[in-house]
Amino acid sequence: MKPLLRFTRSGVLNVTIAIALAGPANTQDWSKLRDRQQVGTVEGRQVNTTIRSEARFSDRPDGIQLNLRARASLDDLQAKAPDILRALAAKKSSCDARWSVPSLTPVTVHGGKLKVSGQVRVETWLCAGPLKTFIARETADFVIALKPLRADNEVAVAAELEHFDLGKSLLGGVGDELKDMLSSALRRVFDDDGAKFKFPPEVAAINPRFTRADLVDAGSGKGELQVEAEAVIRAADMPRIMSLIDR
Repeated sequence: MKPLLRFTRSGVLNVTIAIALAGPANTQDWSKLRDRQQVGTVEGRQVNTTIRSEARFSDRPDGIQLNLRARASLDDLQAKAPDILRALAAKKSSCDARWSVPSLTPVTVHGGKLKVSGQVRVETWLCAGPLKTFIARETADFVIALKPLRADNEVAVAAELEHFDLGKSLLGGVGDELKDMLSSALRRVFDDDGAKFKFPPEVAAINPRFTRADLVDAGSGKGELQVEAEAVIRAADMPRIMSLIDR
């Protein structure tokens, strides 16, 4: 069978329905589908994501109900997040505004969010031809939290700047710039289309909906995105669904 959920190369989470059509429907046990490895590249860092998915279907008066669930391991993203953030800071730097991330804590799960804390430093310089004059340096403490946002047809990942302490800074707007920089990292990880997980067109046509999207601690602070969805299939939908089955 094809995988129930998969990441495309662009980062979009696709939901592919697989059905076993043997015997009366009633309510079937969950069927484990083949694990899938997805490899992406973020700021030159390779990020591996493991997708584990299952499907179940049952009778209902108006058709067959499909229940879908999947788990996406985020531990590799967590491990490489510090390098990704430092690469983004270096990329953002210019002669007159030099960014760095001198310290970061490990990325862990707290309260249904992925969180990372650390310090960001910005130096301002006056650059005029070969002349470069140092003006000021600011260092701020921050906490960034990532959480899923579920709608019926998509799951987005949002970044929150939960804490940012720059003190009495003369460099206005640094907090907003930091949040923008981290949001850019998220878009590269999950997709340029608003960092959203979406159904592929073939499945979207039968009007499925996401019913759950949570970030949980899978052990030792490792993050796991757990997603559930459901759809009702009618006779007219069967050719479309059958075309998705890998026989």
